[in-house]
Order: sequence, then C-alpha cells, then structure tokens
Amino acid sequence: MDKKTVMIMVCFFLLLIAAAVITTGAFTQWFGLESTSTITTTSTPTAAEQSAAAAILNTTTAPDTTTVATTVASTAAPTAASTLVAYPNYDLTGTDVSSSQTDPTTCAALFNSSSSSTFYVVDSSGTTCWLKKNPTGFVAAQNRVAYAPASAGTPPPATSAPTPTPVTYLPTFNWDITSSGGDIGAPTANNPAACGTLCTDTAGCSYYVVDASGTQCWLKQTGNLSWTQNAQRVTYAQSGVTPPYTEKGGWDLAGTDVSQMTANPSQCSAACGANKACGFYVVDNSGTTCWLKSNPTTFSQNSNRNSFFPASFSPQATIYVDCSYKGTSTSIGVGSYSTMPNNFPNDQLSSLHIPAGYSVTLYADTNFNGKAITLTGDIPCLTAQNFNDITSSLKYQSA
Repeated sequence: MDKKTVMIMVCFFLLLIAAAVITTGAFTQWFGLESTSTITTTSTPTAAEQSAAAAILNTTTAPDTTTVATTVASTAAPTAASTLVAYPNYDLTGTDVSSSQTDPTTCAALFNSSSSSTFYVVDSSGTTCWLKKNPTGFVAAQNRVAYAPASAGTPPPATSAPTPTPVTYLPTFNWDITSSGGDIGAPTANNPAACGTLCTDTAGCSYYVVDASGTQCWLKQTGNLSWTQNAQRVTYAQSGVTPPYTEKGGWDLAGTDVSQMTANPSQCSAACGANKACGFYVVDNSGTTCWLKSNPTTFSQNSNRNSFFPASFSPQATIYVDCSYKGTSTSIGVGSYSTMPNNFPNDQLSSLHIPAGYSVTLYADTNFNGKAITLTGDIPCLTAQNFNDITSSLKYQSA
C-alpha cells in the first residue's frame, strides 16, 4: 500500500476509537470534565443495588410529631377582633402592648394586625385605643369599653347609680313669693304642670309660681323667701316650705270652718296651703287635730288651742274720736304707727275696740315718745285712764 492509503486507514481507526471513548464517558474521565451533578443512565439497577437502596430507606428516622405540632401552633393566626366580646362600662387590666389616639374601628384593625395583643380597650368617646395582653381582671369604668375573649372571665355585676328621688312641689294657694335669688328667664308654660316640668329641668330652679288661671309661670331661684298674700297666685315649693304663719298659742281664732282632720302642725300647714279655701288653721295642744278655716273673726282664750294665721288675717282694732265707740273711727291692722293712722285726728282718741289676744300701746307724742299706756280689751272711754284726747302715735300688736 502506498503511503496515502496508510494515512487514510490510520485516520479512520482514530475516529473509531474517539467514538468509543465518547460513548462510554471515558473521555470526560480522562480529561477531568466529569460534572458534579448526577449522571443519568438508562441502565437497569442490579438486584444488589435495589436491595441496598431499600435498606437505606428503612433506616431513615421518622419526623418528630411533637416538633411539627409545635411549629404549626406557633404559626397559627392571631385572634380576630370580631370574635371578642364587648363589655361596655368596663376596663380590663393587663399588660399594655401599645396605645394610640384612634377610633374603635381602627383600633380593631390594629388588634387584628398585632401578633402579641390578646384583647383591647377603647374609651367611650371613641378617640383612644389600648392594645393589651395577659388580662388580670375587669374594673368598672363608665368611660371604657373592653373587648376581650371569653377566657378573660366575667366582669362583676355593674353597680347602678341610685335612682334620684323625684322632686315633689306642693301648692300653696293665695300666696306669692319673692326669692333673693331672683327669677329665672321668661318661661312659656300654659298650665301648672308644664311650669313644674320647666322648673325640674332648669338648673337652679327651686320654686315656681303660677297665676290663678294657671297660664302664667315664674321660675324662682334658691334664696331667702318673702311671702305675700295674693289671691291671684299659687306658689309651688318642696315639702316643708310654707308661708310664715303667725302662731298664737292658747287662743282659738274663730272663722268659717273648711275641714277637720288628724294632722300635726306641719301637716296641717301643708294641708291649708294646698286648699284654696283655707286662710288659716288651728291645732289642738296635742298636735293631732287640725282645723282648716277661712274668714277670721275674733279670738277667744282656749288653753287647748293654737292658732296659725297670716299677719294680714289678724283682727283689726278700731279707734274712735268719742267715748262709747262713737264719732269718727278707723280700723287698723297689726303694726306701729308713728303718727295717727288713716288721717285720724291727732289728740282726739277717746275709745277703742281691741280684739282678744291683742294690745294697743298709746303714746302722747309722735314717734312713740312721751307718756304711754298699754291697753287690752274694749275701752269705752279713756277718761278712766287719764289718756283721753292726748294720743299722737300708737302700736297695735299681739298680746
């Protein structure tokens, strides 16, 4: 063979060897090019290889179920705000996690996003939020609302505030009052009940007055009271507030009987004020029997009677310019007169009619000066007392 043919055969032979090396992987092993990744082959494992693999699988340790359970529990979702129970008027003490100025809805959202809080509290105005944990106990709080799980326990029973006693106003007919505290505004009320409601609902109102028709209303503040008889007024005041009746013990005041009842003096006074027809009242000494009366006339001594009457109901005394109750005359009520009353002539008083239980003190000069004498009962002529036609001032009073 010539040289050319030999070279061709050598090249062909080398190609065969290269193909064989690539096919078996020996090429990569010879030249250090083997990959660190697993080489996948299509060859079937031998029986010995299958047995060894099974042995390895059988000796693999099973996972720790306790560890798995703990891991699952630790990654559980936090309690949702929607599952909590609202406790109005209660705070729930515990460890504070955070606080913020926010409304209840936002507070619930903050709770839902918190991984450490277990309950939350908001104030009743809805402006402050407290996220908390480790609840220790409920505390009554009017300005708090606690949102807590049932496991936090049950709050103690709420202590209700005592029910305020309704204010009761009792009427006193034929009397008006003026209070040093003054009137309150200019209320509009067309009946006594409406006026009473206004007084109850108005701060500072302690009394109220309506006119006889019940269509006008005056609210009165607390203060020193001045009572005035007025047939066109009805004063409403709390129990125990009554007109300043004058008491005359040991005397019975005659008049028109209105009613009789079993009552002590305080109850009798309230009953008289509540009865439009009553002008005064009388009680017995034991304080158990009460007579309501009107139109007072005369007093009579009675050790078992005590009379209560307004000053204006006091019997009037009558003075005359002549003896035997004749000539010019005038009637006077209880009071002090520094000069002769009602234009009665000066230095001309000669006889007097003085109701029982009262007295008159006469003075020779004006302003209660000069010679004086005190008299009771009927005096037909002052000559017997050496005081005829010399009186210039006088006082009429209860004896």
